[in-house]
Amino acid sequence: ANIGIPVNIRTAYDGYETIIRSHIKVVRIKTNVGYIDVPQISGHYLDESLTKYGIAYTQIDDVSKDELSKYHIIYVGPDAYKSDTAGIVESYEKILNYVRQGGVLVIFMINDKWWDTKYLPFKLEFCNTSGETGRIVSSKSKLFSIKHLVNDISGILEYDTIEKAADNWTVLASNTNGKPSIVEAKYGTGHILVCQPAVERYYAGALVGNNPDKSNLYCALFENIVEYAEFLSSDRK
Repeated sequence: ANIGIPVNIRTAYDGYETIIRSHIKVVRIKTNVGYIDVPQISGHYLDESLTKYGIAYTQIDDVSKDELSKYHIIYVGPDAYKSDTAGIVESYEKILNYVRQGGVLVIFMINDKWWDTKYLPFKLEFCNTSGETGRIVSSKSKLFSIKHLVNDISGILEYDTIEKAADNWTVLASNTNGKPSIVEAKYGTGHILVCQPAVERYYAGALVGNNPDKSNLYCALFENIVEYAEFLSSDRK
């Protein structure tokens, strides 16, 4: 995929400086993307949204047998841990080792009922309480500006929420109760991003929610998440 990025180009002529607003087309370096979740499960739309955005991915069928190091990014969908898809529960240590050695792990909508804090290197606790995103906590994070400038994420539905996050996590956004909503952490030479807001459902057109006027912002946030993962994976290319 190509990304048109607006930039300011400064030129000097006869002592005068002119700023030209232009667009540079950046060619994305090929990214190998892995995906773990129940394929095309009804009600979950991460795979559909990735495809809609033009992200080609490989469905990981067996974590224990797959060579994970070939993937720059691995996306994990909402039902993966619940269903032990591809043996992700049994092979959680292999997933952690993948991140430790430089991989990027992006997890959407973790379900509290089947969660064990050992699945990630730093403690995250969840509760079966729905809610909505409230505000951006880390406004300087590239997540909110890497492709689109997103300055308001309020009102995105969350079906399960983060109750507690260890200090190793950086909170990027919080919900209306002040609890973490989007968090990230560096582990070894890799990165983990956990996103509880159901942005992929908005992007797939399956959810409008209580704020239809903000749907475009929510879709922009989904694209930013994908681009941010690409940015984090750049060291592996």
